[in-house]
Amino acid sequence: MKQIVFTLTALLMLGFSGTAQKTTYPVMAGQYELVRHFPASPESRGATQIDNKLDSIKSESHVLSFEYDFAGRLIWEKWNDLYDTEYSWKSEFVKNAAGITERIESYSYINSHWVMTCYEEFLIDSLGRRTQRLNVNYFDSAWVVGGKGFYYYYPDGKLQEYKQLIHMGNNVFDDLSRDLYAYDSLGNPETVTYMYYMGGTWQTDVIDTYTFSGNQIVNISSVYNNNGTFEYNHKYDYDYSAAGNASERRYHIGNGASSWSGVRDKYVWRYDEMQSSNNVAFPFESGTYSQDYKWFNMNHLRTEEDWYTTDQNTNLLAYVETAYYFYSPLTGIDDESAAGEMLISVYPNPAVDQISLRTKNAAIIENVTISDYTGKLVVNTNNTETIDISVLTSGIYFITAVTSDHEMLTGKFVKE
Repeated sequence: MKQIVFTLTALLMLGFSGTAQKTTYPVMAGQYELVRHFPASPESRGATQIDNKLDSIKSESHVLSFEYDFAGRLIWEKWNDLYDTEYSWKSEFVKNAAGITERIESYSYINSHWVMTCYEEFLIDSLGRRTQRLNVNYFDSAWVVGGKGFYYYYPDGKLQEYKQLIHMGNNVFDDLSRDLYAYDSLGNPETVTYMYYMGGTWQTDVIDTYTFSGNQIVNISSVYNNNGTFEYNHKYDYDYSAAGNASERRYHIGNGASSWSGVRDKYVWRYDEMQSSNNVAFPFESGTYSQDYKWFNMNHLRTEEDWYTTDQNTNLLAYVETAYYFYSPLTGIDDESAAGEMLISVYPNPAVDQISLRTKNAAIIENVTISDYTGKLVVNTNNTETIDISVLTSGIYFITAVTSDHEMLTGKFVKE
């Protein structure tokens, strides 16, 4: 599948556009997949107790993994590219005291280091809804505000509009785009209209239309404005099994103003129908995972997905690979990671002059390195009792510790 990607230089993390296909190689942090601001997905399926969680989705080309807090809320997602590590990336979802995400930090794996390349910050109202979004990028050796957006809601609480402004410099912002949402009588999304500001007026760019049967989405179709004439852009069709699970999603592209191509891309999904999905924590905030989970529910645990896409040589639909889903009990998860990330406790945090480290498994640390947010190494020490950070400038720092068992553990802290 092909993904529309703009570089950091071109977009400065504006984070807007129409529905797009996923790519074999997801975009690195610091580049931006075109993702619309859809109405918020639920963080659970209404289960009274969450007992299990989706840990990872693994294929021949990649591993997409997730980490949760003690309540089953997503705190990390990470893409490990098995063909080229430089395409690996991860995102951290920083929660407020109510457990609502108020900041998303994105990292790229550059020169064998995790480098924070951009972040989003959100203002949250008393109802737990986003009201404002600020996007910031590390660009040309400095943090640069790319733009800001505003969320507006209907009286019933559904998202009505997202408006994006672009930063022109000197704290001046200009209109850029608007996303307008309409719903059917059952509360399902009906249309999303995407507009852009040009020549002093708002112009409609793309309209997505959603068709449901009960609570199951069966079609998403998109048209775009081609010099005043709306032509077919792309569409998705969904099939379901007798058990109510989405079994297949097919992708078509438009042929002018009146017809669709044959299937250009598809997913086929399989489930363990002996296992209900009602008590499972899923990473609904994940930008990658949630693309396929916006508008339908799984009644059972998904176990496998086959991916087919158009072969560029034959122009025929061809099998690419199979991905496998892995789950585990939620017990034992806390605010730091349980599976390889953030296994070091740093105290005090924030810190001024020095820090101490503690590992969850009482591992013996033999070496510690500290890098800043650009990936630059600033400390390399064998003194693991207390580490002097007095000479460091204020900011976020990342720790990598090597244990006596040659295990690499990571953590981070804030220097005041």
